[in-house]
Amino acid sequence: MLTAIALVSIAALAAVVASAGTTGKIEGVVRDRQTGEPLPGVNIILEQTTLGAATDHNGHFFIINVPPGVYNVTARMIGYVTTTVRGVRVTVDLTTRVNFELEPTVVDLGREIVVEAERPLIQPEVTAKRNVYTAEMISNMPVNTVQDIMTLSSGIIQIEGYQNKIAGFDARGLDQTHVRGGRSGQIAYMIDGVYVEDAIYAGMGTQVNREAIDELTVITGAFDAEYGEAQSAVVNIVTKEGASRFSSMLEMNSGEVAGWLGSERDDLRNAHQVIGSVSGPVPLPFLRGLSFFLSGEQAYRKYAVLEYDKFTFDPTPLTDVLNNPKDPRYKQIEQQIQAGIITEAKSIDELKTKTNRYRYVGDVLRHWATGAWRKAWSLEEDWGLDHVPGTRDSLEGDGISELIRWDDKAGWRAFGFYTNWDITGKLTWRLSPSLKLLLPFSFNERRFRNYDFWYTFAEKGRHIVTDRTERQGIFLTHQISPRMFYEIRASRFWKYRKYRVYGINDHELTPGHADLFRQFIPNADFGPQEYPSPTTHGGFYDDLVFVRYDTLPDGRIKHVYYGSPTQYWTRNYQQTWQLQGSMTWQIHRNHQVKMGFDYKRHDLWFLEIQHPYIANPYPEYYYTHPIEASAYIQDKMEFQSFIVNAGLRWDFADSKGRAWRDWSDPTSGVVQGKKKWQLSPRLGIGYPITDKSTFHFAYGHFFQVPDYRDLYTNQTLNLNSPLPLFGWANMDAARTIQYEIGVDQQFGEDWKLSVAAWAKENNGDPGSYRLTGFDPDSLGLYSYSIITNSDFGSSRGLDIGLHKRLSHYYFLDIEYTWSVAKANKYYSWAGYWEGDTEESHPKREYLMPWDRTHVIDAAVGFALPPGGGPRVLGLRPLQNMTYQFIVRAGSGYPYTPTVGGQALEPNTARRPWMFTIDAVVRKDFLVGRSLRVGMLARVYNLLDRKNVLEVYSETGSPTDPGPYMSRTATSTYYDRPHHFGSRRFIDLGLRIEFR
Repeated sequence: MLTAIALVSIAALAAVVASAGTTGKIEGVVRDRQTGEPLPGVNIILEQTTLGAATDHNGHFFIINVPPGVYNVTARMIGYVTTTVRGVRVTVDLTTRVNFELEPTVVDLGREIVVEAERPLIQPEVTAKRNVYTAEMISNMPVNTVQDIMTLSSGIIQIEGYQNKIAGFDARGLDQTHVRGGRSGQIAYMIDGVYVEDAIYAGMGTQVNREAIDELTVITGAFDAEYGEAQSAVVNIVTKEGASRFSSMLEMNSGEVAGWLGSERDDLRNAHQVIGSVSGPVPLPFLRGLSFFLSGEQAYRKYAVLEYDKFTFDPTPLTDVLNNPKDPRYKQIEQQIQAGIITEAKSIDELKTKTNRYRYVGDVLRHWATGAWRKAWSLEEDWGLDHVPGTRDSLEGDGISELIRWDDKAGWRAFGFYTNWDITGKLTWRLSPSLKLLLPFSFNERRFRNYDFWYTFAEKGRHIVTDRTERQGIFLTHQISPRMFYEIRASRFWKYRKYRVYGINDHELTPGHADLFRQFIPNADFGPQEYPSPTTHGGFYDDLVFVRYDTLPDGRIKHVYYGSPTQYWTRNYQQTWQLQGSMTWQIHRNHQVKMGFDYKRHDLWFLEIQHPYIANPYPEYYYTHPIEASAYIQDKMEFQSFIVNAGLRWDFADSKGRAWRDWSDPTSGVVQGKKKWQLSPRLGIGYPITDKSTFHFAYGHFFQVPDYRDLYTNQTLNLNSPLPLFGWANMDAARTIQYEIGVDQQFGEDWKLSVAAWAKENNGDPGSYRLTGFDPDSLGLYSYSIITNSDFGSSRGLDIGLHKRLSHYYFLDIEYTWSVAKANKYYSWAGYWEGDTEESHPKREYLMPWDRTHVIDAAVGFALPPGGGPRVLGLRPLQNMTYQFIVRAGSGYPYTPTVGGQALEPNTARRPWMFTIDAVVRKDFLVGRSLRVGMLARVYNLLDRKNVLEVYSETGSPTDPGPYMSRTATSTYYDRPHHFGSRRFIDLGLRIEFR
């Protein structure tokens, strides 16, 4: 019956198309203060807006379609004193309750009562875990990106350490975020109700500067039916709108100031950021009701700043040291002779007789194989010096050499770079009190070169990623009546990405191999083959060096290089056209029904050559136009004794890709990928036990189309490439069932304790393994890997939160999560990389690499208003100051231990606990009534803790590889500061606000 009602209702809205929530609701009751009787006909007004309502015969009122933000709500009625409640916070999808008690008066004396709103700690309608971050909160946090904000919510893990991440993710600039044990990529990201996802690789497809965010909501529980395309979480960002008054903000932050003050690491990081916004009415008389908001950010920093050991190669001949007693190394060697470390000579004079055969190579070094301490100098012939024309001198270890010649700098070193440009804006045109038009837009470009340990001495060979996005939309909101409104949204999201290795004069190396794509791109010309075959010494890649120009027979000029370029030459773009909408109907006080559609068409163009320097590389090309659609209906039932959020969602996807009819038989014929759909019920129940205690339960089914990379890989169905891997366009969607049950309990006026238990089951996740077969007619013996719905997993956990709202000058939020995340594989390509066959592909669950059993996130803040703080010499130096500390602690990542080089059970050992404190200190100065000037300090990893991200599997140590390490490797090879997390960095800033 429910399905029939849903389909009939959706059909009735065929002209309206669905969207995610971007507004909230205000409701309440107005009573006579003396008698307690409800007052009908009272006018309720949201100041500085055109929104309002009148109370019914029961004194009840509601105002729907309220954008998130802080409002002053006023109640007016003849014969009563006008009363205003200030600071009413409205949140997306939730109901804010504001009750009034009006004081009778015989004569209108113009008197007004003003009350400060207090946000309730207990919200019975919240039937699933959600965290809301407002613009005011974000501006005082030590955060820069959406992912930084997300990880403040319990149950969310953002993977750190490039070797911990899925192969290729860091090099491509893809974030790896896991929610409640789910895989990366199972999160839906929305900006102003529009999905902004990376359709090819999954994850968030763009960035938005923090000053553009009005409200960010993270829903990690069983979210309502209006949200889809996710199995783990929904991140809903609503950007700011222009107001009726002008305002502006400019903030400048820099790590260079700390560098000038003596912090070498901050000097190397060279970080700076300029971020600002301006908003207000458009001063054109013929465009009344038009306002704008515009924000922008430009930021730069080094990608990684790491601290290396003090052991460096010094090519100084020993003779030069021994003949100069003033050289500090002379004293070192003398002390080492006296200590018996240097045994080949008993004095400096005796050592001089052997100097023709020795070079000084640094301080005393650890010999990894024996654990013994080695001498501080070594036989020159032990180094095996050779020279390759056009390159640096290089050095190969032979069992006793300790350093690589390129290792010539100790201490802090900076690698790569990261730049970000962002412009986000919105035009708001209030055509009438009931009709509003929004025109949101944004541009974002990230450009970076990441850090890779194996390229420590060959940065020129690392590719640079250019990631550019654009977003435009036309949104119409029409308030048909005080009880009903609808929204229609049309939007375009465009994303372009390329990876390039740059040679001399910023020349982009060309890959050649146009013959691989000419059947798809008739005019393909990728230039001559300029990628040299990578070379290594001592385990590290050689740097890229220009050798000469060659003129080819066809007249083209070829750049010739020596060294080691990275493996990717990539260019791709995606364009998503989306038509959405929703209709919200407050049928009466107890029922609010919302329904709608969502239609998306993607244009995906992908071109990539991996390992372009080999004769038979890994090519990839496709140009496809998949379609996704959805529809939903949900009813929020708000009764005095309980609240129910019930809904039904329909999801549909058509990949339009090519696939073998039978994935296990390459001779079964080629068909178009099958269509996928699912009906997903969602149910949330909130039960107020008392006015300070509530119980909730949530349950839902969730549907997500696999990453299009997994559907479209090797669309040419070519079995002749090395170790071929195929996506399967016939693959079904991945599906999840999620449960949550919890209790919230308020203590006193300011404290709340929350406890929630949850569980998830994932089925049909993409997974890969290898197949072999024999076709006597045409293919002969064949072998390939295929991605199908072969993976599965489950997770469960317990969230405990302690919250104190801001009072007595401070607030506190502590969230603890205990969880277990298991699956048979951690990523769709894992079976391919690990050589799994159909028989060896795991059939049971193992602990996943992102599992962290215990995670604690805490935020504590102190705010001293004007006139606050102690008085010193007649002044209050601490007034207008805020302090905020973000504390993160938790179990280390699991890893697979080895004994004697043999791997044990997967992920049965664990790295050490991690702990960091980030802090923001801000001091504001008020200049007149409209200008505020603030000084800020953001400190990351305040205690400069060396958190262990990676360890050697033999020892569990980040520094000791154990007795089974390579005995031909050098000390430089085992100098790995990236095994530790980011160290302390300091940004100092200035913020100017005009309102």
